[in-house]
Amino acid sequence: MPNLEPLVSIVILNWNSLEDTRECLQSLRRIAYSNRRIVVVDNGSAAREAAALRDEFGDVSDVIENETNLGFAAGANLGIRHALKSVSLPVPIWAFGTHSTTERSTCSCLTMTLRSSRRS
Repeated sequence: MPNLEPLVSIVILNWNSLEDTRECLQSLRRIAYSNRRIVVVDNGSAAREAAALRDEFGDVSDVIENETNLGFAAGANLGIRHALKSVSLPVPIWAFGTHSTTERSTCSCLTMTLRSSRRS
């Protein structure tokens, strides 16, 4: 049965914040929205945080590892470009920092709001 929810790409930028990123990803595992793609950009962390995230969160679609810290905007834009290159339709992008967590229904509510605003 095809998924009727529109695809949402979620981009998370990590920089030397492994514990915060773990908490963020754990909150995303609990969201009540199944058609999602999670992209984590490790922005030049000192430790091997990208490898740890890959090992621990196999359900994350992609973990991109930057050699150096590109800054928040450039790192986030790298993740957004990566998320967009593999889809043929425009998809909503939900980008947030690793210090964020989310409630179970947030993605569904955001998507419903977006869909209703497009009809207006």
